Amino acid sequence: MSKINGRTDTSALRSDIAALQENLDALVKQLKSAEGGETWVDHQVDELRRVLEPVIEATKAQGEKTAAMARETVENHPLSSVLVAFVGGALAALLLSRR
Repeated sequence: MSKINGRTDTSALRSDIAALQENLDALVKQLKSAEGGETWVDHQVDELRRVLEPVIEATKAQGEKTAAMARETVENHPLSSVLVAFVGGALAALLLSRR
C-alpha cells in the first residue's frame, strides 16, 4: 500500500473482501440447497473460516498499521507531504493527458 493512497487501497481491500464474502455466501446457499450437501458445506465453511480468519485479521492489522504510519508521516512532515501529493498529481495528470 502506498502512503499517499493508503485510504484508497484500504477501501478497495475492504470492498474486495466484502464482495468475496457475498460470493461465498451465495455459493454456500446453492450448495446447501443440494440434497445431502448441508453437512459437507457446513464442514467446509468452518474449515475455510478457520484458515482465513488469521489471514483477514493480519490483513486488517497491517492496513491499520500502514494507515497510522501514513498519518504520522503527514503529521510530522506536512509540507513534504503536500509537495509529494502535488508532484504525484501533476505527474498523473501529465501522463493521463498524453493519451
